[in-house]
Amino acid sequence: MAALSSARERFILDIPDLRQWRKQGHEVEMRMLRRTPFNFSEKADGKPKHPLHQVWPHLLTVQVNGHEVLKVKAAPRGRKRRDVPLGMSANLRRGRNDIELYVEDERRHHFWLAVVRVSPRKPRDMARHVLRGDPEECFSRVCSLLAAPPPAFC
Repeated sequence: MAALSSARERFILDIPDLRQWRKQGHEVEMRMLRRTPFNFSEKADGKPKHPLHQVWPHLLTVQVNGHEVLKVKAAPRGRKRRDVPLGMSANLRRGRNDIELYVEDERRHHFWLAVVRVSPRKPRDMARHVLRGDPEECFSRVCSLLAAPPPAFC
């Protein structure tokens, strides 16, 4: 996961095992999170809101290996935009992939980009991996994990 620091970002995504992942039913997705500063994390009714949201910036263009795969534009006035993760597996090739982003948003530094490997699972399968505990203790753990700085990448 990386913070967006400029309007144009470039990075290389090396996926030598992409073919094997797809055979196993795994996909590669791009997600964008906006982290709301804690002093802005209350709704108008005074209730706290979650500081992280899956959302694309105001305007976003994503190119993979020179081909445009996503163009997000501002929603028309009075309408909401569905900001869902982008499935990228079909646009990637095994090995080196050049990714380029162009972002326009006045709060660009609040956005975090993640490219993740995902696997579809049934709720029953996921429930086996969930630890059970006191609700307040679990909520506190989730909040501390979300507030922690991301690990440094090599």
